Amino acid sequence: MKNIKLALASVALFAAFCNIGYSAALVTISVDTGTKSLQDINGVALSGGAAAINGDGTAVQIGYYTNSTVAAPFGTGLDADFVPLIGSGSQFGLSLFSIGDQATNGAANGEIFADGLNIFTGVNDALLPVAGTPLVMRFHNAATLGGSNQFIALANTTFWLWKTPANAPSQPLISLSLDDAGLIGRSKEGGLRDGRAFVPVNVTGSSIMTQSALAVPEPSSMMLLSFLGLIASSRRTRK
Repeated sequence: MKNIKLALASVALFAAFCNIGYSAALVTISVDTGTKSLQDINGVALSGGAAAINGDGTAVQIGYYTNSTVAAPFGTGLDADFVPLIGSGSQFGLSLFSIGDQATNGAANGEIFADGLNIFTGVNDALLPVAGTPLVMRFHNAATLGGSNQFIALANTTFWLWKTPANAPSQPLISLSLDDAGLIGRSKEGGLRDGRAFVPVNVTGSSIMTQSALAVPEPSSMMLLSFLGLIASSRRTRK
């Protein structure tokens, strides 16, 4: 009898968890690269991994920058950090996301066609942005962030805006298409943390390329090299 009661209690607890998950408010996101091809800095399409497996291609993140606004979707100043909602680092159970998803829609290298990416409330709600926050897609050039040395961030301040979660089937749908008019891009100038020194990139063509994120000399280093060059030139002139 004790075992039967324990089993019934476990079933009831499982049912309760299912009801909580079902009733949780959510936002559903879809991603569509459309006619664009995502490539590395050399023009090679980013790997989609194995054809029948999702999440094993080149790393992709969808999230937002803290303190970002429609006027500054990539954040401002040293206090801007990137919060991933989907992809590597996500705290919402959606960490496996990459180029090549979704296999059932025929995605290949340089492409993503993914529907039904659900972000539920009830867990890590403090990490969710406020309504109207611009969403950003970040594409890297390796399967892991640690192995990547190229990077591009894309945003669209007309269509790619976070919405207030609601219960299914009335949850808001956010479509992130690279064919949306008004797409803008930034690359992270080498070695500097997120939110600093983002430089514009051209995203108007059919190919969108990651940009170099390798370290570059600080201004003081550049001035020192110029000063040393002037000294060397002066010595050669005197000779």
